[in-house]
Amino acid sequence: SWARWSRAGLMSIRARFDLRIQDIPELTVRHNTCFNNKEIVYLGQLVQKNHDQLMSIRNFGRKSLRGLEQFLSQLGMHLGMDVGDWKPPDEHEPQAQ
Repeated sequence: SWARWSRAGLMSIRARFDLRIQDIPELTVRHNTCFNNKEIVYLGQLVQKNHDQLMSIRNFGRKSLRGLEQFLSQLGMHLGMDVGDWKPPDEHEPQAQ
């Protein structure tokens, strides 16, 4: 699975930003529902959020936050990350052919 490759260091942090939250099996249905309601689709969007922003999401509590932080730390990521000039894949400019 991608998670094994990611933890093994075979996927760059920047590439991880493009992962769709719904495609990450380590995240719960509650995570997916909460983030989807706030239009947080990609991991790159999620890691830019801070604790207070996530805790303000309805039905997202401390247990969900702890699980998320543990998962992100396994990937070498954390909340409040600076993602530089990263943009969600659907916002990338089309490549010239």
